[in-house]
Amino acid sequence: MIYLTTRYINIELCENFHIGGYRMVGKIIKYMRLKSGYKQEEIAQQVKVKQSTLSGYEIDFSKPNYETVAQIAEICDYEIVFIDKNSGEKITQDDLNRMEKKQQE
Repeated sequence: MIYLTTRYINIELCENFHIGGYRMVGKIIKYMRLKSGYKQEEIAQQVKVKQSTLSGYEIDFSKPNYETVAQIAEICDYEIVFIDKNSGEKITQDDLNRMEKKQQE
């Protein structure tokens, strides 16, 4: 399972988040943006994409990469959390960053 969370909201994403499931991602990007009170232009500027590109993500015309989704989540004050269905272990972006840093050492 994958969750996007803030202090008040949990949004459960479908399991196929990365494998062909980007249509759900567009809806979540739009939801995060609207709930956070941002305009497309504001998010696009911070993520360094054109407003039309962000619009394409939101209407499922194009597929953002994970880094872009994580960046948008951060701007909108959301956190991406991966939860192992079997063990319940939670992995956050900070955990992923620490693992990547250890691998580089």
